[in-house]
Amino acid sequence: RPWFADVPGDPFAELHALEVVGDVPASRRAAAIRVALGTVSRADAFSVVSVPQHHALIGQLALLGRLPVPWHDPVACVPIGADPQSWTTAPSDAPAPPLRVALSGALNAWLDLPLLQSALEQAWLRGMPVELHVTGGPDPGQPPAWWADLQAWANAHTGAHLHGWLPEADLDALLRRCHLGIVLDQPSLEPVLGCRTRVLRYVQAGLTPVMTLATPLSHELSARAAGYFLAPGDRDGLVHALATALEPLSGATDRAARCKAAQEWLAVRSHPDPRHLLAFVDTPWRLAPGTPSHTQALAAEGAQLRHELDRLRTAPSIRALNQIHRMLRWIDPRSKIT
Repeated sequence: RPWFADVPGDPFAELHALEVVGDVPASRRAAAIRVALGTVSRADAFSVVSVPQHHALIGQLALLGRLPVPWHDPVACVPIGADPQSWTTAPSDAPAPPLRVALSGALNAWLDLPLLQSALEQAWLRGMPVELHVTGGPDPGQPPAWWADLQAWANAHTGAHLHGWLPEADLDALLRRCHLGIVLDQPSLEPVLGCRTRVLRYVQAGLTPVMTLATPLSHELSARAAGYFLAPGDRDGLVHALATALEPLSGATDRAARCKAAQEWLAVRSHPDPRHLLAFVDTPWRLAPGTPSHTQALAAEGAQLRHELDRLRTAPSIRALNQIHRMLRWIDPRSKIT
């Protein structure tokens, strides 16, 4: 049967984010390859979360020889999973001090927690009245010690509050008491192909985003001056952004302008477009099953080379040289055949 696959993030990019923060078992790598290859080699139409991932998936299909002829694009970019028109209008007035920073959603390997913790510790040392409010929790398959480490860190700092997973109404009430929403990326491939739709929730609730300038949504918001944006890996940038936000919050002038720009962006942002899926349901198409990919061709060549090496190792001349080598080493351990 024709198969439509939604791919909510590039598996190889997410694997790279895990590898950046720690060792990844060989079984995890094998599982990512198995799932990704099984999907890309089998599905006939796709939806992804960003334009860069759209391009990456086209390349993966090309490696499998599955690009359609005559050409039609089998991949749709659907970055937003909720209709912004259905959300309530965010408040225009800034919440009262102290400055409250929100971090919401599942904790993934792409999140630069050390950067956030270091920045807040420096802010507290400088006497800034800043609070961190974390909603959500650990994501299955991510480093297991993360949540425990974050809990220990929060217990040691009175300005950090871990709320865990909350019902939507409670989450909405908490976010509307906050001023800034955090999206910080580890330097890895994952932000390039990812999306960061959680920033939409921040904007809807009236928060000003503080984002690493790495994902498609962050670039869109930056073009509208709709938040505070940090260069990837900029360890001093977040402290500067927090300090910069403190004074304007008292009069709400700068923050109000940034928040308004973000909400105007959200209002005109494209809604999820179901036409690609509806067209596929109405008239399903089939992509070619694929031909041996370059990777498979290289694997076959590697197997042939290993066979040739094994044959050389068992050749009479090599066996004779090995015996001579052993005799020379017995006479003088420093001897070797070059």
